[in-house]
Amino acid sequence: MGKQNFWKLVLVGVFLFSLSGYCKIVKIAAGYGHNVALKEDGTVVTWGNNGGGQCNVPSGLSNVKAIAAGVYHNVALKEDGTVVAWGYNYYDQCNVPSGLSNVKAIAAGWWHTVALKQDGTVVAWGDNTYGQCNIPSGLSNVVAIAAGWLHTVALKQDGTVVAWGWNDYGQCNIPYGLSNGVAIAVGGGNTVGGGHTVALKQDGTVVAWGDNYSDQCDVPEGLSNVKAIAAGEWHNVALKQDGTVVAWGNNLYGQCNVPSGLSNVKAIAAGSYHNLALKQDGTVVAWGDNSSSQCNVPSDLNNVVAIAAGGLHNVALKQDGTVVAWGDNIYGQCNVPSGLNNVVAIAAGGYHTVALKQDGTVVAWGNNEYGQCNVPSGLSDVVAIAAGDAHTVALLKNGKVAVWGIQYFAPWEFEEQIEKGDLNGDYGVDISDVILCLRMAIGLDPVNLNLADMNGDGEVDIVDVILILRKAIGLPI
Repeated sequence: MGKQNFWKLVLVGVFLFSLSGYCKIVKIAAGYGHNVALKEDGTVVTWGNNGGGQCNVPSGLSNVKAIAAGVYHNVALKEDGTVVAWGYNYYDQCNVPSGLSNVKAIAAGWWHTVALKQDGTVVAWGDNTYGQCNIPSGLSNVVAIAAGWLHTVALKQDGTVVAWGWNDYGQCNIPYGLSNGVAIAVGGGNTVGGGHTVALKQDGTVVAWGDNYSDQCDVPEGLSNVKAIAAGEWHNVALKQDGTVVAWGNNLYGQCNVPSGLSNVKAIAAGSYHNLALKQDGTVVAWGDNSSSQCNVPSDLNNVVAIAAGGLHNVALKQDGTVVAWGDNIYGQCNVPSGLNNVVAIAAGGYHTVALKQDGTVVAWGNNEYGQCNVPSGLSDVVAIAAGDAHTVALLKNGKVAVWGIQYFAPWEFEEQIEKGDLNGDYGVDISDVILCLRMAIGLDPVNLNLADMNGDGEVDIVDVILILRKAIGLPI
């Protein structure tokens, strides 16, 4: 490399460092293969699939106080009550109505956007194929909103709920007399079970609606004093204040046959077709699908303080900081690393397992096809962990988020494969990708090992920044 190109690299590198400023992440949202983060200074950062331009944050966007992510579009609510939207716009979901103001909350569905105004009224725009943007006449005094795939839900000040839009599974048929709601949540697929929704009310009763193919929405008559709920693929589990458990819905594998005499339960977890219960005495009980021995709790397991259920395996954290795992082990997800101790939290993904240690470091094992077990080098000061089907997330003490594993899912409209170094997903490597890599290298943005680790050493550092810069200006790497 000649002197001229060398100094180009040095000068650009200095310039890039001058652009970066430290700031905590305060809120996150996830779309279909992309993520959005709101920073403490009111600016927004995005990463992941950019096929619809959903990761191209509008220039100058600032003073943001809330964010929402649709399938391929994003929405930002500013401090002044105005709304900004960007990304895939085939259904006009990014065309914010002219003059919209005094907004206090936002939500994003698959192809539509919803805004709640200070006066308690609701505005919606975008895809209206199923009437999801047809606000019911006279709707007012709304305090919260949520957007599903193709339907919309509003919680009113009096605790009643209103829903409209796609209703093939009865998700808009609000149960008669539902009131005193304290929160609403809408999902699809496995987000809150297989196309159904479950709500725990302030008075300890449970309401469920949506897909009822396996009677999972037929809450047992008289069920009350519930303090926790969990949803499996087609069944539900409820933990009562007295430590007993109730389950209903699909019972193909006996997942709703709560073991006789089960009591003193303090926590529950639901897998696809099996359940776990953690008792006050630190023992664990499992029932349901046992095709991978996931219900064969180790006979000597005791002093458990936390449980997690993966795809077909389970994980238990013991009081002494050690971890036990059992069930499907085809990827080694139950092979707890030798000597692992001082663990304070656990998470179970589809086929991998994650542990957070007392010193703030993370250990992961199991299926690593997408790098979900490649914990970023030097990662520390972690305070919480989560595991998806094929990726892992860590929240750091300073408010930053680290993500590794599969982070790009090509939607059916955009099947072109993103190349190494294309961090913003715009199908090319340029100076914006260099800036993103630099921010990852110095710890300001979540790390994307799949695309940013140019030299394959398992971390993102200044070497990767230089390699992406060389690629951006046409030099060999």
